[in-house]
Amino acid sequence: MKKRFLLACAMLAFGATAQAQDAFYEGKRLDVLINYPAGGPTDIEGRLVAKHLARHIPGAPDVIVRNMGGAGGLVATNYLGEAAQPDGLTMSYFTSVYEYQLLEDPALTIDLRDLEVIGGVEGVPVAYVRTDVAPGMTEPADILKAEQFLSGGFRPAVSKDLLIRMSLDLLGANYRHVTGFKGSAPARQAILQNELQFFEETVPSYMSVVVPTMVETGEVIPVFQHEVWRDGKPTGAEGVPESIPTFYDLYVQVKGEEPSGPLWEAYDTINRLSTRMLRIIALPPGAPEEAVATLRQALADLRDDEEFKQDALQSLKFVPVFVLGDEAEALIDEQLDAAPETKAFLKDYAAQASSN
Repeated sequence: MKKRFLLACAMLAFGATAQAQDAFYEGKRLDVLINYPAGGPTDIEGRLVAKHLARHIPGAPDVIVRNMGGAGGLVATNYLGEAAQPDGLTMSYFTSVYEYQLLEDPALTIDLRDLEVIGGVEGVPVAYVRTDVAPGMTEPADILKAEQFLSGGFRPAVSKDLLIRMSLDLLGANYRHVTGFKGSAPARQAILQNELQFFEETVPSYMSVVVPTMVETGEVIPVFQHEVWRDGKPTGAEGVPESIPTFYDLYVQVKGEEPSGPLWEAYDTINRLSTRMLRIIALPPGAPEEAVATLRQALADLRDDEEFKQDALQSLKFVPVFVLGDEAEALIDEQLDAAPETKAFLKDYAAQASSN
């Protein structure tokens, strides 16, 4: 709270004096660090955001994108928190690794709450299942009637695997989870070859790839989208057909009651962070308040930039939905401060998958 109060004061002071002094970034270079290799979704999206964000930063700094892949995004994340200079000249555009902190995994060597958060980008997964899973899948509720099917994921302790397993367990579906896929493309190919029957992908991939190649051909149907909580209510994602229920709504439909209990609390903790803050945009701990205020304002301006929106629709087939400043920081703080019993449950739950 104190950190946010001081930053708010800094932003007010910055706004009042910006025209009377040189811009913080004038004559400087801002490095945008991406925690996955070039060519992937994080990289493509991050480069587009960096390109347009540069136009909204007073002082017109050079903006250079650098890739630092490795360990599922952890190499760059640890670097930002431990080794990057706190001079405001290194900014992340990361796929988030919150689950590692919730699981107290020693591979994450920093506290994500120490980063100077600029904002985040929403990323809502849509789950889908092959229509030929016996006795036949024609609507979302049929997932409860399905004979055993195989779901796929990447690694036992990452948010994708956790959300798939927890949602299917909450519904009581008859499934077995297979992990170790090297990305969405191999898992999608496994769906087409009927080596997997259930998977989920974020909205851009689902709408631009899955819909035309598998939904419209009748290979799969959507089962649910993970809910986004807005104003205390579970809602669907922008750009997703309203006919696809949220997981929350599907659960209420088939169970006749709202979800509750330790498994729901664990799911909800992971889901709120993963959907609202799939990407995290931040500076190293201790970065200058003026740099934080400048970049927060630039990101707010980018949200209303029509040129950016048109470029995003053409390049990504969607417009990134930004979570700004204090809201992003508060969301991280609140969810990473999960109850001890929730963290303990998550550890045991992830360990069960690792031991299978």
